[in-house]
Amino acid sequence: AQLVGGADDADGDFAPVGDEDSGEHDVGFGLLGWAGVGTSVVGAGLLAGALVLNAGLGDEIDEYEESAKTDPNPPRDSARFDDITSRQTTGKILLFSGAGLAAAGITMVLIDALSDSDTPAPQARVTPLLAPRRDGAWAGLRIGF
Repeated sequence: AQLVGGADDADGDFAPVGDEDSGEHDVGFGLLGWAGVGTSVVGAGLLAGALVLNAGLGDEIDEYEESAKTDPNPPRDSARFDDITSRQTTGKILLFSGAGLAAAGITMVLIDALSDSDTPAPQARVTPLLAPRRDGAWAGLRIGF
């Protein structure tokens, strides 16, 4: 706040200026925004894992192809091929999962940042259910949004 005094002030005291409600609110993330940040961090971690896992895979494929041509050994070559294929599959899973989670997290952050904070969030309703049966009882929950 800025302190000013002037001729309009009858007793010449300083009065804080800018503390009135100027329509500005502190902006921060809500639950959705922080969940989006966490989801994005997990997605980035999966993307980094895919990068680390597949970093030397190109050289390993070249070595496999070269050794299969110059010194063929079917059991060794088959095991090496299975290892390379497994690493490629794991890398693809990490890559696509990480990209999906990162995109979902960024979307959650954007939705939270762009949403109108003055409107109340929808409330979830949980209703316990209990019903008798011939062989005992049935219990459940009904969840509504």
